[in-house]
Amino acid sequence: MWAVLTRLEEPKKANLTLMQKLKLYNGKTLPGYTEDNIKELRDETHREGMEGISPRYIQDKISNALVKVDEGGCVNPFMVLNELEEGLLHHSLISSEDQKKRFKELLADVKGEYEDIVKNEVRAPYCADEEAINRLFMNYIDNVKALHAAAEGENKYTGQDEEPDERLIAVDREKIDIPRAGRTTSAARS
Repeated sequence: MWAVLTRLEEPKKANLTLMQKLKLYNGKTLPGYTEDNIKELRDETHREGMEGISPRYIQDKISNALVKVDEGGCVNPFMVLNELEEGLLHHSLISSEDQKKRFKELLADVKGEYEDIVKNEVRAPYCADEEAINRLFMNYIDNVKALHAAAEGENKYTGQDEEPDERLIAVDREKIDIPRAGRTTSAARS
């Protein structure tokens, strides 16, 4: 994604970002854009795709990320993105500080986009599985009850008594989307 972004020309339409342009080129639909608009975007560029980061640079940085992995470990996209960014500091073919700055900004955009993709993919199973949503909600209710009772609760898996998990409660609140006004914490109990 980053390599392609470095090769795209900035869109002339003020309301279109480079990331949106990439998505349109990749076949994604965006509100207000038709196939004709995409053709216009392509027609208004002259050297798009001809300049930018080289495929060899990408290959080298992926290889570097692989080398840094412990035996039995695996490479993740964030490792590769960090390696790409680190390599920009010493890239012999990029002498312009403005170009380095632009490439770093594009990397930040890609990291943000990837974080959004990951969040949506993790969230998707919860949205599609009603039983998972119910289990999540019941787990939240059990922890809140235990928190209010200020007592230990029995862990249904281990059978051991344990304190309510306030961190889990906070995470569950976010997943269930409980508004701030309806939240309870141990500080509120005191």
